[in-house]
Amino acid sequence: MILACDGTGSEPTYREGFSRMLKLYVTAANAVHSMLHRDDRGATAVEYGLIVALIAAVIIGVVATLGKQVADAFSTVSSGM
Repeated sequence: MILACDGTGSEPTYREGFSRMLKLYVTAANAVHSMLHRDDRGATAVEYGLIVALIAAVIIGVVATLGKQVADAFSTVSSGM
């Protein structure tokens, strides 16, 4: 037996049944959405941090490699003056 909104044992009307089904559907859809929706803000910050670290490592490598060559070039020019 299904109880109607008025507490009697009579069958609910089409509108009441539709309203209940709609509420159930919305509740289920919200639950599924909340389970599937991920917050990617933290992951994005970590990715940007890794990119910055990689760029810094490349800059340090280039400066370490070319630094001695540039210093030698300035020494050669300076001694030639």
